[in-house]
Amino acid sequence: MALFLSNFFGMHLSLIENLPNRDYLAHGHFYLIRISQIEDREIFKICLDYWLKLVNELYDEMQQLPMTELNPLMGM
Repeated sequence: MALFLSNFFGMHLSLIENLPNRDYLAHGHFYLIRISQIEDREIFKICLDYWLKLVNELYDEMQQLPMTELNPLMGM
């Protein structure tokens, strides 16, 4: 399940984020969080690879925003 969810989200995250109902994404991430808590090293590494990719993409996205969009008070 961890391998399926991490690969599916890794390949199709942009499509899922654009769906009108984002519950699928929230539930899928919740399942991955719960699976990440299983005390199995290989399963944890699979989940960790996905979390690393997700956080890296979020960081890159934030770096591309202009400074005024990050803090609206700086635009005043």
